[in-house]
Amino acid sequence: AKYFFLLGCGLAITYSCRMFFVALTLKLHDANSLTYMWFQFYRLGMRPREIYPRWLRLTVTFVLPVGLIASVPASQLLFETSAMLYLSPLICLLFLGLARWAWLSGLRSYASASS
Repeated sequence: AKYFFLLGCGLAITYSCRMFFVALTLKLHDANSLTYMWFQFYRLGMRPREIYPRWLRLTVTFVLPVGLIASVPASQLLFETSAMLYLSPLICLLFLGLARWAWLSGLRSYASASS
């Protein structure tokens, strides 16, 4: 049950991070570099967080939490419960809120291609 709960948090984090990058394209009007950047961050999240140096582990956990997408749910299958079981939903809610704020902010400053 913990695995599926964390998997849901991972999906919500994926959605919120992706939405954040999409919202940035509304302001910057150039999606190519942002799409590439998102893909590189996403690849970091597909590997176990423990293989990274401490500074990068903290970055992929708290700054851009792609480390919570696959690494944390998988670790719940292999190891005992960690603090990430309790932190993941909080980080998930925080990033869903940030994504919503970024989206609404992007919509306010959006200028269509014909403008």
